[in-house]
Amino acid sequence: SINDFNANLDQRHNKGMVLTCVDGHVAYESITVPTGSTMMGELMKKGYDPMQTAQVLLQDLTGLNTPAQALNSNAWVRSDTAIQMPVGTYADAEHPSPEFIMEFEFSGSGDCGTGSNAVGIHVANTATNDDTTGFFIGHRGVNCPQKTIGIAHQKAVSGSYGTGDWAYSSAGTYKNVLYTGNVPHHWSASTFTKFKLIVMGTSVTATCYQVGSDTPLGSVNWTLNADELGSDTNRYISSFNETGNKASNSILRNVKISGWQ
Repeated sequence: SINDFNANLDQRHNKGMVLTCVDGHVAYESITVPTGSTMMGELMKKGYDPMQTAQVLLQDLTGLNTPAQALNSNAWVRSDTAIQMPVGTYADAEHPSPEFIMEFEFSGSGDCGTGSNAVGIHVANTATNDDTTGFFIGHRGVNCPQKTIGIAHQKAVSGSYGTGDWAYSSAGTYKNVLYTGNVPHHWSASTFTKFKLIVMGTSVTATCYQVGSDTPLGSVNWTLNADELGSDTNRYISSFNETGNKASNSILRNVKISGWQ
């Protein structure tokens, strides 16, 4: 079986290989993988869909809850427990360039106020509330209408809206934005956004949706740092919450991870 598309596809002369497709077709392809891309990505550019062969590796409907905080605490709090990611979704000897699909639903920050919520991926099982290991995706809430969904290499430091990739800029700009605004999707501490991540080594495509809809609100292509691929230690999912001047919550639910082992 294929553990890693980059390592397990054996190219021969002229970087060629013979592919057998699920519909019975057999094809020859010569593929050069450029710097910054992956074999899976290059196959998809040629019209192949390796995603159809992904198996469900984890399904967790219960998810995680992050402890509630007082208003204006402006400090990150991490969920008491974490979800261990399955083999094949973090870097190890068999999977040096992990490839997987992760879907989940995540609650937002308070109505028209400050507050942030983040899901940490490839984090350690035990860490501080200001943990910056791995990468983070979620809501960055400031005064309306600048409520933003984004993805980041690290969270802002507790009590500060001005540092880190998760930081708010006075110019109203953020890094790696999937979506900004309240319309058509107005989230709060009791409403949810649906996320889908396609991870191909260091290449990530992140998309967000209204729950119950297959129409994307927004999407962004993003590149992980090498140390964000996970490891035998950094192989967990956790949720984080930072409460500002409105009620904020971080409820992670309906987590599904598909991939190859």
